[in-house]
Amino acid sequence: MISFVNPSWLLGLVGLLIPIGIHLLSRKEGKTIHVGSIRHLYDSDTAQFSSIRLNEILLLLLRLLLITLLVFILAGLKFAQDDYVGKKWLLIEMGVQRDERYKPTLDTLSAQNYEVRWLTEGFPQLADSAGIHGVENYAPLVQKIPRNLDSVVVMTYAFAARVKGERISIPKHVLWFPVEPPGSTIAVDAVRLPQDSVVIRLMASKPTGTTLEYSKLSTHLFDRITKADSLSLRNPDTVTISVYWTQDFSYDRKIIQAAIQTIS
Repeated sequence: MISFVNPSWLLGLVGLLIPIGIHLLSRKEGKTIHVGSIRHLYDSDTAQFSSIRLNEILLLLLRLLLITLLVFILAGLKFAQDDYVGKKWLLIEMGVQRDERYKPTLDTLSAQNYEVRWLTEGFPQLADSAGIHGVENYAPLVQKIPRNLDSVVVMTYAFAARVKGERISIPKHVLWFPVEPPGSTIAVDAVRLPQDSVVIRLMASKPTGTTLEYSKLSTHLFDRITKADSLSLRNPDTVTISVYWTQDFSYDRKIIQAAIQTIS
């Protein structure tokens, strides 16, 4: 199957009219010479004239062939394999297949006869996981996607560092679906509280930013967590606050004391 990367260049085939026009204009009628007698005139060799006409035709065909080859080169002529016709691909980046957030999407596309393949060189199928590495640059791989596939869905993590080089145009049959990279949550602090409870401070890191969260659990559950994590339990810090005021700010003192009691 023949395909073109830049089919707009095929308009250059209009240039084939130029050598055809030159060939037609160069065919002039012979001059008529009036002579008094044809006694000393002899028939010319017709083979010589036939060879001249043949050379003109060969020259015309050569010019047409050169223009056609030049246009095909500029248009990016490709001989695509018919094996891809009528097929649909789902290309995923390493790690997306283990993300529970997008497993329903993968199952839905698989049910719609999408072949799940790796977004890497050669686009191997999902079962061929040996030697698959992470993607360093998305652009060259997207440009190598076969053009004669019916539909292609690309699922990659939204890492800006993996979009390198000049901006590329995504083919019309390719739907690029960037997904949010998985975040990580790390326990950074644990404080013992009365009534056999513990407050753990968690640091949640996501592509959109880093936040601190607090979780309260029992001491027994905390002991189970610390078996797999090197997190030590500490007693709450003792904080002493002194408030000084004058008679004119008695009302403000009451507000501050009430706020401190609420925090404690």
